[in-house]
Amino acid sequence: MSTVAIIACDHGLGHVRRSVLNAEALHRAGAQVTLLAPVAAVDRVRSTLELDPRTEVAVVDFATETSPAALRAAAPRTVRWHERLPDLAGFDHVLADTLPEVLEHRPDAILVAQFLWHDVLEGIGAAARQRALELAGRAHLVIGSAPFAMPTVRALPGFHEVGLHVHATSVGSYGRAGGEDLLIAGGATDALRAHLRELVAAFARSGPGSFRGIHVDVELMPVDPPSWLRPAEHTSAMYDVLRAAVVRPGLGTISELLARGIRVHCVREPGNAELEHNARVVSDLGAGIDHGAPSIELATALDHAIAAPVGSEVRRAALRFDGADRTAEIVLSRAAGRA
Repeated sequence: MSTVAIIACDHGLGHVRRSVLNAEALHRAGAQVTLLAPVAAVDRVRSTLELDPRTEVAVVDFATETSPAALRAAAPRTVRWHERLPDLAGFDHVLADTLPEVLEHRPDAILVAQFLWHDVLEGIGAAARQRALELAGRAHLVIGSAPFAMPTVRALPGFHEVGLHVHATSVGSYGRAGGEDLLIAGGATDALRAHLRELVAAFARSGPGSFRGIHVDVELMPVDPPSWLRPAEHTSAMYDVLRAAVVRPGLGTISELLARGIRVHCVREPGNAELEHNARVVSDLGAGIDHGAPSIELATALDHAIAAPVGSEVRRAALRFDGADRTAEIVLSRAAGRA
């Protein structure tokens, strides 16, 4: 039995989500898996994905302490996070999500990445960026999801392409949703929180428009909300009643939306190359619109901009949803020399 350690970047839930899905897929494929990530984040992801709580994936509470501010400041605990790792010598394979520094600890580690922090963040020194690219270039295997893996990652010598990471129930829901609700979500970071609160407040004043209900992150909920304004649970049941979503386009959320054919309205802060890239891909797919920075006016514009779920087989043909299973296949076949 192969033993696998997976290390999740802890900035936002998207990296933990992908790591959890990869861990589950590797476990199903027969590997013994240990996931190194913040336990609270793992529990939250497992709850929203409605995964079997009886999993045999072991979880070690570990934080990389990654954030854009810490990376720009070259905070020692963030830059040297890998020096706090436990002994990984007993694992056959080590995967790290968006963390090329792992290669200093395990030169044979596998990198799972859509982007590299030092490549997409403004304010990173040239030497630090070059170091991250050099480390990533040493990886014998880099796994990224099409069509969202950014050009710098795709150009790495060890790059292998997989599909998007979603739970099987998400793919099974494609085209069936036909819902009447709206989602407004800014992810686990606070970059857009103030702007999105204003958007939610505008809906609270004017009503839900043509939507039956609106689901919003709990951090965006106003005091004494109307009955049609509900906390977003990010479960299959919630996604299945959506007609559209206004979201900060982190790959975890938009993967769930694309898997169901729900129209995506992307809003994002300036200076984030990853989100700009993701929003552009969504627009190029015809699966949604890139609105740039969110505004109160969007509350009025949405009723005019949204007609129905995407539901197009042409757009679906441009996407694959095999990310976790394909990752497991690549990792476990690597030992046999077939990757």
